[in-house]
Formats: sequence, C-alpha cells, structure tokens
Amino acid sequence: MKRKLSLVLAMVMILASVFVTGASAAGENGDPANTVQNIPNSSELPSYDDYMSDKGGFADATQEFVVDATDYASSNGATVEKADTFKPENGEERKTVVKWTNEDGFLTYNINVPADGLYTVKFLYYALPSRNNPVSLGIKVDGKYLFENMKEFELPRIFIDKEVEVVDADGNKVMTTIRTDGIGNEFAAEQTEYYAFQEAYFIDPTGLETKPYTFALTAGTHAIEIESVAEPVVLDAIVFAPQEVYKPYAEVSKNYDPSLKASADIIKIEGEDATYKSSYSLVGQYDQSDPSVSSAKGSNPYLTRINYIGDVNWASPGQRITWEVNVPAEGYYKLAFRYKQSHVLNGNAYRKLLINGEVPFAEATDLCFQYDLDWMHTEFADDNGNAYLLYFKEGLNTISMEVNLGELTQTVRELKEVVYKVGNVYRDMIKITGESPDRSRDYNLFEQIPNFNENLSEYSKELYRIAAKTEELAGQAGGTNATTIRSLCEVLDNMVEHQYTAHQYKTLFYNNYTSVSALVYSMMEMGLNIDYLELGAPDAKFVDPAASWWESFSYSTQRFLSSFSADYNNVSGDLETEKSITIWANWGRDQIRVLNNLIQSSFTPETGIGVNLKMSNASYVQAILSGKGPDCSLHMARSEPVNLALRDSMVDLTTFSDYNEVMKRFMTADAALPFTFDNDSTDDIPAGVYALPDTLNFYMFFYRTDIFEEFDLVPPKTWDEYLEVASVFYRNNLQASLPYTQITSAGMVNAGVGSLSILPTLIMQMGGNI
Repeated sequence: MKRKLSLVLAMVMILASVFVTGASAAGENGDPANTVQNIPNSSELPSYDDYMSDKGGFADATQEFVVDATDYASSNGATVEKADTFKPENGEERKTVVKWTNEDGFLTYNINVPADGLYTVKFLYYALPSRNNPVSLGIKVDGKYLFENMKEFELPRIFIDKEVEVVDADGNKVMTTIRTDGIGNEFAAEQTEYYAFQEAYFIDPTGLETKPYTFALTAGTHAIEIESVAEPVVLDAIVFAPQEVYKPYAEVSKNYDPSLKASADIIKIEGEDATYKSSYSLVGQYDQSDPSVSSAKGSNPYLTRINYIGDVNWASPGQRITWEVNVPAEGYYKLAFRYKQSHVLNGNAYRKLLINGEVPFAEATDLCFQYDLDWMHTEFADDNGNAYLLYFKEGLNTISMEVNLGELTQTVRELKEVVYKVGNVYRDMIKITGESPDRSRDYNLFEQIPNFNENLSEYSKELYRIAAKTEELAGQAGGTNATTIRSLCEVLDNMVEHQYTAHQYKTLFYNNYTSVSALVYSMMEMGLNIDYLELGAPDAKFVDPAASWWESFSYSTQRFLSSFSADYNNVSGDLETEKSITIWANWGRDQIRVLNNLIQSSFTPETGIGVNLKMSNASYVQAILSGKGPDCSLHMARSEPVNLALRDSMVDLTTFSDYNEVMKRFMTADAALPFTFDNDSTDDIPAGVYALPDTLNFYMFFYRTDIFEEFDLVPPKTWDEYLEVASVFYRNNLQASLPYTQITSAGMVNAGVGSLSILPTLIMQMGGNI
C-alpha cells in the first residue's frame, strides 16, 4: 500500500513540475519563449553574395559614365567646398573638385543610367592631410544600402620613404632615405605621405571578392548618396563602369609587335627601394641570416642592413607595393623575382601584378609564390617554364604587386560561410545546455534544435571537401590547414553518431570550432619577402645568387664570433655629442629597436640631443649608489618614482618650463597623481611630480552585434536597461559581465584601485572622489 501511495505522489510531483516548467517557459499569450524556434530574425543587411544571387537577370554593363563630383544635387551634414581648380602637392592641376573636410554627412547625386546592368564604382580622389588612415566612405542607392559592405569601404593613401639630410664620410651633406643608429645598424626609412590624385574601386577589403563590387542599376534616374565616414578628401569624379575582364596571355600576346626589341641588359630593382606603398607599415626589412640577400652595401655579419621588403607587414589583401623602373628601350621583357615565402606553412602566397597601373593579362592576377624556408629565384612563367613577356615603354615605368588570395579565394569564402553556420549551431547548443552541460542528463539536442543532425552532417561533408581542396592547392597531402579542418569534422560526425550524448562533445566542439575560425583569418594572411625584381630580354639568362656552402659557412662563423663581442644591451651606441643622455628601458629587443628608430629619426634631429638607449632590468638604487645610473628610465614600477624621490635621486618635473604644456597630452590632470609627492612635513624632500605615465588604462564596453540583433535588443544606457538585457542573455545561457579582478596589495600599488573593478571608474564618472 505504501509503495502504491509513493508512486502516486511521485507522479503528481512530476506532473506538477512539468506544468510549472511549461508555464514559466511560456509568454503572456502562451507562446514558447526563449526557444531556438522563437528567436527573432536578424536585421542585418545581406552579404554581397546573397545580394548578387538575386540579380541573375542583370548582365554586366557595356558602357561607362562619369559623374562630376561637383554635380551633387544636395548635401546633408557635409562641410564641402566646390573648387574650380585644385593644385595637388604632386601631379597635374584638376578642374572642378569637391573638398570635403568634416568627415561627416552625405552628398546626393542624381545620376542618369544609360542601360540596365551591373556597374562597378571607381573614385578619383585626393586624400587630404589627416591621421594617415585610409579614406572611409559609404554609398547608398536610392536611399538604401544594398549589402553590408556598402556601409563603409576604404580608399587607400600613398606613402613613400622620407629623405633626410646626413653628412657622409667626406663631410658633405647628402639626402638619403637610409637611417643608421650610433652603432652603424641600418633601420627602416621613415614613411611620409605622398599627396597626389589617385583612382580606387569600391572593393571588398577582406579580399574574399577578387573583383570590384558591382550593383544592379536599371536604366533611368537614380539617387546615389556618398557618405563620409572618416578622413577628409577631395573628390574629382565618380566613374560607373563595366567589370574589367582580363584576357589570357595567349590571346594578348597575339597582338605583340615582333619588331620591338628589348634591351639585352638585365635591370635589377631592389625590393627595399620600393617607390610607393599603400600602407604606412610597408617598410624595408633586414635579413642577417643569409649572405646572398642583396642590398646596396651588401651583407654584413656584424651590422644589420636593410635588404628586402615585405614580411608579415605585407600580408593583408589589397596592400600594394610599387617600384619605379627606368627602361632604356621600348619592348617586351620577362620578369623574375627573388623571394622568400616562409609565412604560409606548406601553402602558397599570391600577388596581383600591375604594369603601369594595369593588369596586363589574366595570368597576372594570381602570381603564385610557393612555401620554402630559403630564398628562391623564379621567373614569371607558365607551368611549362615559358616566360610571360610584358610590354614596357621607354623611360619611367611602374611595377606593382598587390596582395590577393588568388586560387584560395573561393575556398576561404566557402570555409568562412561554413564556420559561421557551425558557430550558430554552437550558440543554439549553449542556449539549451549552458556552458557546463550535465554529462548525466539527456538533452535530446537533435529534437530541441531544428535539423540538428542534418545540419551537422551537411557541414561535416562540406568541411571534408574544403580540406581536400586546400591539399590540392598546396600540392601535397596533409598539412596544418587540412588537419585542423578534419579535426572539426570528426567532432561533428561523433555528435551525429552519438546523438543522445552529443552534449558531451561540447568542449571538443568549441575548441575545434575556434581553431578553424582562426584558420579562416590566418589563410587570408599572405606574407611574402621580396629581395629584388629583375627585367630582362626574352633571351636573357637570370642567375640564382644563392650562396655557396663555403660562403654560408664563412658568414655564419663570423656571425657566431661577433656574438661574443657585441654589446646586446647597448642599442644606439655611445654617442659622444655635446648634449647626450642615457636612457634605460626594461623592454624586449624588438620594442627597444622601434623606440630607437623613433629617437634617431625625430627626437635627436629636432633637439640636437643624443640618446644612448640601453636595455636593463638592474636595480636603480644600486646603479645610483655606484654612480652608473641612467638619466632617464622607461617602464619602471608605478611605486618606484616616489620611492627614489624620497632618497633625493629624482628630479621634480614641475621645475621644467614646459611641464604644463606636456601634461596637456594626457586625458586627465590626475594622470601624474601616482607619481606625485605632496610633502606637508618638515622633511627636506620637496613636493613635486617625479614621473609621467607611459600607459593609461580604461574600460570599454563590448557587445556582439549579431546576438543583440538576434534577440531584437539595443545596447543599454542605464543600469535598469543593462539588467533587462542581461536577464535575456542568462535565460538563454549566454553571458553578460562587468570586470572584476582579484589582485594582491602589491599589485594594487602598481596597477591602481581602478584595476580591481569598474566601480571606481563609475564613481569618478559621477563626480565622486575615492
């Protein structure tokens, strides 16, 4: 009897719990709340691929038309000035331009499209002096963004090596871009902007779309709005044109003039002598490991020499380097490169080649540079070794190389799309299981998440295909990329096979998903080193200058012996100048080199003060007691300045006449508070400020825009709104948090009370005082 009664009570409790759970999970109208099926649709704009999939009825345009930048119908919030003439710093004078200076607002153009078609957009522009960032614009058609990337795109600037005046060995003043430190090491030339009119298409900044964007326009009148997002600009014209089509070399070469004979002499262009760069970071580099790397002064086992360009700085799609070359005779030349591609492991790096600003033929869009740890020499040729011939006019020509994804474009695009879908599945799982699933519980994910098993099987199949494609492009089986992708496939397959325990693979799922996500972006980084380029006649013989065994051994031996005599702590050399100071910095060697470059290029020339920069982590007290202390020190502990000031070993910065002017560089007047000694006793130590901060930390609020859109939320502006948003997240096993760090009392001294949590920040924002 007792057993039957217990069974009845248990059934009643189970039914009650089901009823309560069902009621709490229902909305006011009885609809299920916070389930995967009930998530609001995202309000994001379509991707470019999605937009183009609906434009199948449109063909490429057949003719171009030009819109004068001054012919805008209206302006909204834009500070613009029409100029009848504009003389750029470099280049020819332009007529009728628009000078747009406030980095805000819209210009609306009423354009007349001659015929239906897919049009590219090209801007003729001049980037005005500002912050060295690309010019950012947006574009609308008939009041709407047609796809996501129309909100903001970039027009690049141009940078060149800055010439500086130096005194040569004979005492003569000469102009050069080469900079050296006090020891004799060369370092990269300072970059300065080259102001000139240029042309640039509306393109995909990620490189996943190799050609310029196109959008469909019907014949007739349309309103085009150009939005200024960042950086001032002068607009000359906006060109709507058909998509460029590159013919294959076999077809282009049929029109070559056989009477044009190229010069027999080989023309060599050093990589580090690049004339124009699209990014401030594209500077010359040095390789001290190989004696065969070419430079103006040759290799040196003791001192660094700038001898190539590229590396990881030249890896992002769209980055372009341009070399000027003086060709003695008009004709057809073949091209060779000496390069090292050790960045894309067991893969290829790609570049687009332009001659005098134009792609000569289709094969020039995807120059392939294979992986190797050594410097390689190769001709621009087809698979059979037949060199491609390029036309050069007599006189000054340009050779440009631009980073692109080449044959990897489609593969990376497909991988990115699959990874995005896999990420959505993971989020759906977390909403049900939370961050720490109960291994003993049966979540029935295949029933709770629509098409769970079907989607995982589909994504696994697609990822296997992409892994095989990466092996095919790399020319070898295995490899890091394919292995990483297949690891995720195995997890997805296991989840499908063990559907009742799929949640137990949550951690493996997440780890492999993040690995493949990182892989997407690493595959888009195409680092490449260029030692030099060579132009030669069709019958010229290029020579690979690889060092012999004896040369490599001799060079390595000298480098080894020099390691015993080199002063690794002295970065800049001991400068015997009338005015010089010694600075200690407890940094790494790479950071020290950057700092030394800044000192040598700007501080010393402007002030006439020499700087002996040294790496050191020695005790300041012992150094001062021994009489070998530095004049200045960087990156010391926060508590150290006042500690040394109490021992009468520091100089009060307020005694300098420009102290107040320097303090204006900081966001707040309290920036120097941790380094201030306020002496209200009878001690002899004067009150003052004994250091300035080299870093200032502050909190920022980050949020996932896609998740906010998914739940139809807006970023909170009050605490009540924050709690409402957080409650939605927590009901779906997502997270919202505020910073809190557990630190020791010693850490508090050096990091400050503001590092503990956001509370002190909020107190100060509301006018309080700790």
